[in-house]
Amino acid sequence: MMKKSLAMAAGIVAITGTAFATQPIPDDNFDALTIADLAGQNSWDQSGGASSPNVGVVAGSLTYTGYSTVATGNKVFLSDAGQDVGKSFAATLPVADGNTYYYSFLLQHDGTDTGSTTGDYLAHFTGGTAASGTAFRGRLFLGQDTVATSAKVGIRWGSADTVVYGSTAIPQNTTALIVVKLTEVPSTIPTGTAGNDRADVFVFLDPAPIPAVEPGTPTVTTTNGAANSNQDIADTGGAIGRIGFRQGNAANGAKVNVDFARVGTTWAEVTSPASGVANWSAFE
Repeated sequence: MMKKSLAMAAGIVAITGTAFATQPIPDDNFDALTIADLAGQNSWDQSGGASSPNVGVVAGSLTYTGYSTVATGNKVFLSDAGQDVGKSFAATLPVADGNTYYYSFLLQHDGTDTGSTTGDYLAHFTGGTAASGTAFRGRLFLGQDTVATSAKVGIRWGSADTVVYGSTAIPQNTTALIVVKLTEVPSTIPTGTAGNDRADVFVFLDPAPIPAVEPGTPTVTTTNGAANSNQDIADTGGAIGRIGFRQGNAANGAKVNVDFARVGTTWAEVTSPASGVANWSAFE
C-alpha cells in the first residue's frame, strides 16, 4: 500500500501563473524505489564530487497526523558525512519580482547524533539544473539544541551569510514538517552589494495541525544580506532549477531520516495532503 494516499487523490494539479503551469507538483515519497542508494533512482543523482557513505533509501515511512499516515513505505537516510544528492527540474523556475518558491519534507532523528550547536546544512535549492551547480539558495541547517537529544533548525542564504537559528526544538523520534520559502523581493541590486531576497522556514511538530493558510510569522527568517552572496535569485549560478539533500560533515552534521520531498510555488502545493502526485515524471 502506498503511503500518503491523500496526497495522491488530486492527481495532476494545474498551477496557473506559476513556474509549474500545466505540470504536476513535483513530489517524491520514495515508496516506489529500491532499498539501495538513492542516486540513480527516479532521476536523483549525485551532486558534486564522489564521497561516501552514499545517501540511501531505507524501509519504513515517516508519518505525520493528517498529512502522511501510512508507515509501510520508504524514506531516505542522511548521515553526517558523505555523498550529496539532488534532483533537477526540466527547466529553471521563472524569476519575477514577488515570486515565491517552496520546498518541504518530513524529518525525524533518533537523538543519537544531532550534530554540533554550529550545525550544518542538509537541504537547499540550487541555481541552474546542473548536478555540479554550487549556487545554493535557502540552505536549511540542522544543529544540536540546548538539549543534546533535540535538534534546532536554521537558515542561511549563501556561503557568505550568517546562519540564523530558530527557537523551535525538534525532539528525538518526533516527525517534523519543514517548509522552506524563498521570496523574490523587488529590487535593483548592484553586483558586489548586499541582496534582499528573503528565506523563511516553518517547522511543525506532529501532531500539531498544519495550517491551510501560511502563517504570518515563520519559525526563522533571513535575507541574502552579504555582498556577493547570490544577490538575487537569478544572479550568480542562475535561477532555481534543482533541489538537493546534503550529508554535511562529521563534526557538525546530524543524522536524520527524510521523506515526502515536495516543491511548489504556493503554500498549499507543499503542505496540503490533498495535492500533488507521487513522482516527478513531468520534470524528467
